[in-house]
Amino acid sequence: MAEEKDIAAASKNFLRQFRDINTREFKKISASQFNDVWTHYDQDGNGYIEGTELDNFLYELVTSVNTSDVGPEVSYIEVVDVYYSDTV
Repeated sequence: MAEEKDIAAASKNFLRQFRDINTREFKKISASQFNDVWTHYDQDGNGYIEGTELDNFLYELVTSVNTSDVGPEVSYIEVVDVYYSDTV
């Protein structure tokens, strides 16, 4: 049952699949897996992770540990993201 919960959580946060379930540390990833991560966040395919893409990557990086372990800085990121998405 706990494993199903982790799988469901990983599907909501792309980076969780690369974390060890027990230690929450990142596992070793191959160059191919790194490319998959890059491609996932470089949504416009221009070779850069910038703007909202970078915000999304950083948000998922922070919350990939466990959303209950995240402090108020994540709320700040959400506010900043909303601000920038409204100004662009």
